Amino acid sequence: MKSVKNKLIAALLLTSILYGAAVPVSATPLTEHQQMELDSIKSEYDAILSKMHEIEAKIGSIADEITDIILKIEDNDKNIDRLNSEIEAKNIEISETQAKLTQKEEEYGERLRAMYKQGNAGMIDTILGSESIADLISRTDAILKIAKIDKQLLDEIQAIKDELDRQKAELDQAMNEVQVLKADNLTRLGQEENKKKEAENLLKEYETEEKKILNNLAFAELYYIGDNDDIINNASSTDDAIQGAVSSLRAVRSSIVTETTDAKIVALIEKGKTILNQREAARRAAAAAEAARIAAEQRAAERRAAEQAQNSSNNGSNAAPSAPAASTPAPKPPAASNASGSAVLNYAYQFLGTPYVWGGSTPSGFDCSGFTSYVYRKFGVNLPRVSRSQATVGTKVAYSDLQAGDLVFFGSGSISHVGIYIGGGNMIHSPRPGKTVEISTMKYHKFITARRFLN
Repeated sequence: MKSVKNKLIAALLLTSILYGAAVPVSATPLTEHQQMELDSIKSEYDAILSKMHEIEAKIGSIADEITDIILKIEDNDKNIDRLNSEIEAKNIEISETQAKLTQKEEEYGERLRAMYKQGNAGMIDTILGSESIADLISRTDAILKIAKIDKQLLDEIQAIKDELDRQKAELDQAMNEVQVLKADNLTRLGQEENKKKEAENLLKEYETEEKKILNNLAFAELYYIGDNDDIINNASSTDDAIQGAVSSLRAVRSSIVTETTDAKIVALIEKGKTILNQREAARRAAAAAEAARIAAEQRAAERRAAEQAQNSSNNGSNAAPSAPAASTPAPKPPAASNASGSAVLNYAYQFLGTPYVWGGSTPSGFDCSGFTSYVYRKFGVNLPRVSRSQATVGTKVAYSDLQAGDLVFFGSGSISHVGIYIGGGNMIHSPRPGKTVEISTMKYHKFITARRFLN
């Protein structure tokens, strides 16, 4: 705040140096009621922003939780795909083992049925057909071994099948657990999505409330502008007043919250700067024109003095000297006002921005001749009301001899427009309906004549 005040003081001092000793007019400070209203609305706005930040943080936390659940569901899906592949392979293996077991069971059954059909006679024939006791033992042992091997093979195949069934049961259990976990994650995902929607809906409500408060705040922030807009938009405001308004607006920008109010303040600052620049340019042009006029008059006086000296020398060489004949000065137009061209222009500049009005001759609105007659009336010169009549009075001036403050007339064949010359081929005038009093170049207008009303 101290830095802002220092900058403001520096700006005021600089303005005093540039535009004179007067201190720029500043806007009326905020009343206690206005400050309280602004503070109240700002507090509401800060509270809404705080709530919105809390909700945004909550939404961010929910979003992170949703991301974690989605990743878990993706892992579940990968585990489900893996288990499905393992279960499918295990089912194929069980199916193949079952086929082998079935085949062996059928072979064993055929063998048992054959032995059953042969009955005891077959066993007796086998034993009686032995050639010796050793052969008998050998044959009996072979029969028992065959029966034992078949039973052992069946038991092994059954054991393999039982193991496969156990593994498949484990896979089925794992699959069931993964499916349950996925279902649980999907439930949690749905719950978090609902929380997210609720938070987003709440955030929308606060955003709507924020817009309302911002609108109220933007309206209340217009207090900061105060009467600065009136000062800048008033064509009769002095340079000091406009500079003071610009400085005041720059100082309050740091207090502005809403973009709409800030944009209005920036637009007013730029408009004020433009008006000051236009006036300064016009003053410089008028000063240059005045300097050129004075230089031209000085050169003319020097020429006349040289001619008089030459005439005196020539008369001295003749017979008896006699008093030199008085030279007859060129006739001068009758003096209408002792005001300077720069004074006329400085007064005219106060009406920059005044709207064009048909038949207007007051600061509420001017047409072209109404503007020139109103300005010159300030300096005691009463001009006719219309432009073509104004072109018949005063002293006629050639385009090459134009000076600041001269009236310049334009038209196509006949006079239809008038402005006040400011120098450099520019004029200040009230151009046409829909426009305002402005400074513009004369090069796009058809010049007809000019008249001077100042000494």
